Amino acid sequence: MTAETMTMTMAASSAPSPSVTQSAPDDANGGKVIGFITGELDGNTATTPTYSVTGQPTNGTVTVDQSGNFTYTPTASSRLLPARLRG
Repeated sequence: MTAETMTMTMAASSAPSPSVTQSAPDDANGGKVIGFITGELDGNTATTPTYSVTGQPTNGTVTVDQSGNFTYTPTASSRLLPARLRG
């Protein structure tokens, strides 16, 4: 699987402190990667950010709910690329 980049844009008066936790690709389920984003705004754990997808990655799709739970599903061709490169 090729690497994808996720960009987060957050409006806050100070730098947010996001943390991403993700699973390994699930080969039995199409290579899906699931995970969640946690963080706080303005150094306040009571200020909960919300999340949304503003653009899709090149080699798959990503969904995210407002709580930060996400699923990345790679395209079939991007799942097969590592095997082709290994020969």
